[in-house]
Amino acid sequence: MGSDSSQIMIQNIQSLLTRYSFAPTERMMRRDVAQIIHVSAGILLSEDQLHIQDSVIFLRVRPAIRSELMIRQVDILTSLRSNPKTAHIVALR
Repeated sequence: MGSDSSQIMIQNIQSLLTRYSFAPTERMMRRDVAQIIHVSAGILLSEDQLHIQDSVIFLRVRPAIRSELMIRQVDILTSLRSNPKTAHIVALR
């Protein structure tokens, strides 16, 4: 009986999980992007300075910071691709 009830419980949990999407929120992605940029480029950004639309990150920063990030764009995008939450991102603007 113990194994039958365990199987039923597992089936119930699987059914429940399929009803809900656990995709990362934009805020979670912005937090991860800010952290990756900090590690990759040494520039600390707040979540408010980033906007993610589809597969593009829009930067709300001063021109000097934007230039520095564009210089290091390849390293940043490579790091973003290694994170499952941000792997879909293909460009910085």
